[in-house]
Amino acid sequence: MGNQQKIEDSKVLIVGMGGLGCPVLQQLCLLGVSKIGLVDGDIVSQSNLSRQFLFSIRDIGLVKVDIAKKYVDNQFKHIELTVYNEFLTLDNAIGIIEAYDFIFDCTDNFPSRYMISDACVLLKKPLFMGAVNGLEGQVFQFSKLGSCYYRDVFPTPPNSRDILTCNQSNVPQELTIKIGAMIVSNFIKHFDSINEYNSFINYHLEKNEMYKFDVFTNPIGYENTPKTIDQFLKSNYQVQCFGSTAITWQEIDLNNSNILILDVREKHEVPDLNIDQVFRLTFDEIQNGDIDFSNHNEIYTVCNIGNRSLLVAHYLRSIFPNKMVFSILGGVNDAFSPLNLKQHGS
Repeated sequence: MGNQQKIEDSKVLIVGMGGLGCPVLQQLCLLGVSKIGLVDGDIVSQSNLSRQFLFSIRDIGLVKVDIAKKYVDNQFKHIELTVYNEFLTLDNAIGIIEAYDFIFDCTDNFPSRYMISDACVLLKKPLFMGAVNGLEGQVFQFSKLGSCYYRDVFPTPPNSRDILTCNQSNVPQELTIKIGAMIVSNFIKHFDSINEYNSFINYHLEKNEMYKFDVFTNPIGYENTPKTIDQFLKSNYQVQCFGSTAITWQEIDLNNSNILILDVREKHEVPDLNIDQVFRLTFDEIQNGDIDFSNHNEIYTVCNIGNRSLLVAHYLRSIFPNKMVFSILGGVNDAFSPLNLKQHGS
């Protein structure tokens, strides 16, 4: 069987329909891949339009994977496309990933990358992934069995606050298209290679410089990798990457207008927080979907002393695994302490 036929017969899963997922999907369709799965629980927002070319202003508020399916159905009628309008989580990752031959990680956050990588290691699935930040992009190919994939490069999670998301670092569409094409190029080369191997490419858009490195098994990464499905299901990737669910007022950058402070107290509870980013909503209203979280990557929950907000933070982390969610220690009471009065303008 020739390589082109092998490519066409592949069952491919793309996780994340953002800046990288859009060009990866388009390139795989043009290659003739006949079976593709798309996983993303997000909706289209205004901020997506500058670098996610499959979506337009009329798609704002609509489900990303549904819009992507319409695109594929209209342009590539031979492709069998399955969409999962949900985020990949510990509960569904194994079941979804094991149904495909090749996995493309196009997510933009560390918990998802580590979780997807660990699942692929356990299920022995080749993994192709990319990441973008500012004017730089990274492309990873993991197909050598016995390694620990992403943990070979980053055995322990980097400090998530030191690395910006696409929204925060103004990643240009030119870069996401370039990195997406490089991810798919690695997929094509996989069929030409006699030996399985792992590699890491770093590319700088402005300098047009590219460096490629071979990736070898990292003993620290191996120790941190789940060895069984049961261990995987008991992992907490949010805690691994973002640390404890609780955070203090002093650790929050209130000059960042993109954060959301969610006051989960009842309407009658006082005092009010005099902070611009505060939105007041009870837990029942949150569960009823009375707020759109799509434009907020950092969410901080607060109540009077921090008990209820901790429960809400755990709930939000379970349904938004790609967002940074924390409960504020000491709650509203601590916000009005002498130490914090000047800082918060309360």
